[in-house]
Amino acid sequence: MKKFSWLILIIVLLTACNGGSSTPAPVDTGPRPTPTVEVVPPPSPTPSPDAYPVAPAPTPLPDNYPPPPTPAPPTSPYPTGEFVWLLLPVGTQGEETKTYDDLQTAVQALASAGVAVKTAGMTDLVVCAAVGCPTSAHYRVEIDVAGLETAAALGWVEE
Repeated sequence: MKKFSWLILIIVLLTACNGGSSTPAPVDTGPRPTPTVEVVPPPSPTPSPDAYPVAPAPTPLPDNYPPPPTPAPPTSPYPTGEFVWLLLPVGTQGEETKTYDDLQTAVQALASAGVAVKTAGMTDLVVCAAVGCPTSAHYRVEIDVAGLETAAALGWVEE
């Protein structure tokens, strides 16, 4: 207990002495001039040789300047005599019936309707995986644009 008392006494003395310095700080009582600061604008940045050029200001158009012509809308995305690719799903998911038994039957159905087929083949597309969605396998044919309406009536759609 005696050692503990000495420790407390040393702590109290050090705290009371405040580190051994007891002289107060001098008080400034004299007049002080108001400092003034000269405001200098920052220098304008000089662009480096690698910097983008400054965009020019747009030139205003005169009052009598004619408006730009409006282009005519295209009548067909395919010019006459060109070919277009069409797609038809092989079947529907969840149903066992197919649109056509095979690619040859699909091409023959178009030919019997008067649509000339240039190229025919099969393709796989990304489709939803749910009952009622088309299968990923699709018939793909290239026909003349003239037969587009007839093929659309048979269920074919443009690719």
